[in-house]
Amino acid sequence: MVTVVGTWVEPLDTATGDATLLGGKGAALARLVRLGYPVPPGLVVTAAAFRGMLDSIGVAGDHAELTEALRNGEARFDLAERIATASSNRRSPPPSAMPSPTSAPGS
Repeated sequence: MVTVVGTWVEPLDTATGDATLLGGKGAALARLVRLGYPVPPGLVVTAAAFRGMLDSIGVAGDHAELTEALRNGEARFDLAERIATASSNRRSPPPSAMPSPTSAPGS
């Protein structure tokens, strides 16, 4: 298995906490780690990887338009539905947050 660190994923324990690189949730988790809060070890899928996935399924423009609409307080269910449909038509599932195997129940 090849692990790509720095472009697609960042380990939580060494991540900078930069929201432009990690997204808001990833950056918040990285900050919690740096502050010493108990956060299970793991990786953050980078914002670049997420944008690459959106581009690969042809909905990057829809996502940008949906993000802007949400910032303006508008509901754009048509765009959300197109993005969800394109994601579900992928041959493999999109990246998702998964617990570390060492923190899984029964470990």
